[in-house]
Amino acid sequence: MTGAAAHSGGYRADVDTLRALSVMAVFLFHLDFEIVSGGFVGVDVFYVISGYVIFRSVLADADAGRFSLRAFWRRRVCRILPALALTVLACIGAGWWLMTPAEYAEFGNSALSAIFSLSNFYFNDRLQYFGDSAREVPLVHTWSLGVEEQFYLTAPLLVMLLVRRQAVGWLLPVLAAIAALSFAYNLFALYGLSDEQHAFYLPMSRFWEIAVGGCIACWERRRNRALPFSQSLAWSGIVGVIAATVLIDTNTPFPGVAALLPVGAAALFLATGLPNAGVGGRLFRAQPLVFLGRISYSTYLFHWPAITFYTIATGEPLTPWVGGAILIGTLALAALSWRFVETPFRREQPVLVVSGASIAVAAVAFLLQLADGVPARMSPEARSVLAAIAAAPKAHPDTCRTGDGLPSVARGTICAFGGKSGKRDYILWGDSHAGMYREALARGSDMTGVLATMPDCPALVGVYTSKRKNRSECEALQQAVLQLVKDQRIPTVVLAGRWANLASPERSPGDGGLPKTIYDGEAGGRPVPFSAALLRTVQRLRATGARVVVVGPVPEVPYSVPSMMVRAAHLGHSLPDVSRPDFDRRQADVLAALSALTDIPEVVVVYPHRQLCSPLTCRASEGQHPLYRDDDHLSVYGSDLIAPQIRRAIAP
Repeated sequence: MTGAAAHSGGYRADVDTLRALSVMAVFLFHLDFEIVSGGFVGVDVFYVISGYVIFRSVLADADAGRFSLRAFWRRRVCRILPALALTVLACIGAGWWLMTPAEYAEFGNSALSAIFSLSNFYFNDRLQYFGDSAREVPLVHTWSLGVEEQFYLTAPLLVMLLVRRQAVGWLLPVLAAIAALSFAYNLFALYGLSDEQHAFYLPMSRFWEIAVGGCIACWERRRNRALPFSQSLAWSGIVGVIAATVLIDTNTPFPGVAALLPVGAAALFLATGLPNAGVGGRLFRAQPLVFLGRISYSTYLFHWPAITFYTIATGEPLTPWVGGAILIGTLALAALSWRFVETPFRREQPVLVVSGASIAVAAVAFLLQLADGVPARMSPEARSVLAAIAAAPKAHPDTCRTGDGLPSVARGTICAFGGKSGKRDYILWGDSHAGMYREALARGSDMTGVLATMPDCPALVGVYTSKRKNRSECEALQQAVLQLVKDQRIPTVVLAGRWANLASPERSPGDGGLPKTIYDGEAGGRPVPFSAALLRTVQRLRATGARVVVVGPVPEVPYSVPSMMVRAAHLGHSLPDVSRPDFDRRQADVLAALSALTDIPEVVVVYPHRQLCSPLTCRASEGQHPLYRDDDHLSVYGSDLIAPQIRRAIAP
């Protein structure tokens, strides 16, 4: 295809091949092929392709005087919903046999959000895309469809306005402005707010990728000759897409600046294209690759449920043989879906039939949520575990007493617990990983403790983190604790927290969050290592005369322990192992920082993992009792195992 042919408005087989490369990058990434560590950027390439193809069609309709909002949205409905409804229906069937009641009810909610193109908003509040726990959520990948459909719900209104004003030529600068504003918002959300989920899921930070594709289509419409060096530029685009899949990885803050590589490379390829002649042109028009591009939508829809339901059913990681079987099986299903679902509905466009079927599937999903996941379908063994978990003791917030000389801090909690005397024996200070010990420490002891806690607020003095949400309130809590220790001469301060989120370069297992950067609020906001921040905190507290007890990290589990226990009982397999080497690697910097405290007088370090781990694995349950209430917070049973060590350190 020459440059002139590339913008003639005809079908481009090389674009289908680019689709094929994109979907395979995503698929192989989800199958844990290490060579495509950034395969998830295939979604970004899809966005550029989508913007290009859709606006190319829209501009052709506008030039021919036949553009219609109703026709555009009818085509989108019949393009997206049939295969999506089929995917949701298949997941409903698989989930009936494999999911716990809580998972099945949650799945019902996610299915509703997928059908109505709201998945990105739904998962933004609930799930980190890169977390291990996402492998138990069959429809998390539909977040990308939500972003796309939200764009196409609004963009045609702009086109119609320009068509009516006979100003279609303004579409290019308008789309360019949308792309610039959306990209700026993406940078602000990721680097300014330090909120990767917000930047990853929400449309305001993703629209720029679709708009870039639209800009290429608009610019192509104005072009009347081939670009110089077009073949070299097209190959540069392909190299850029491939480079993005191997150079970017899950520890890269994303989308951010890193997304410029796959988006820019895809745009470069679309703007130039490969000629029909030559090895490259023939390769990118090879029928197997073109066909893979045509079935890419169904492949994308089916691949992730296939992976998640294998994980749910076995509790085992993927092996190369299993991954290969999932790959082949998914491609076969995608081909059938393309032939018998996608293609017929796209040709006929029976929008009432498609909408009615989708609403029926949504109604079933709603009933799953209404029925609490239908617990009666579970095996007797699973129902027994469910009953044991339901009967387990829970922490009671009303047993922590405010007032009586204790300060109050916005978004935080400062309250007394345990013994009833006016004397305060210790402060338990930290984030939610400190609060999980409160009730266990209160039992079996007449000491009075003070809990000082705030979510995402570490027990460190004079610092702040890249998390902006509660920065000023966290600083207020720091000052309140120091003042309380001085004024009431509290003899012991217990520091606890999810330290690895401040020290480890790796994402956390389970929820998949990126580590936060620590900044020194007393030295102009320069970054400071966790070890230095912890040492200074201990020294400040020792200067008040208080003893300091630092509670080390608990093992983090790559799944929700209660849900996995119910599922394992239902399906007759054991809990997946929690790797001790993975714990050691994730916590290496934390353990080194704690070890450096041991020579300081009146400082004691408690190591929960020594109670919970062997040299190879870590415990997540005892009998029918989960030691965790999720993937990283100890349950009452779990904290009861660690509390005696902390009590001994408080009162030696």
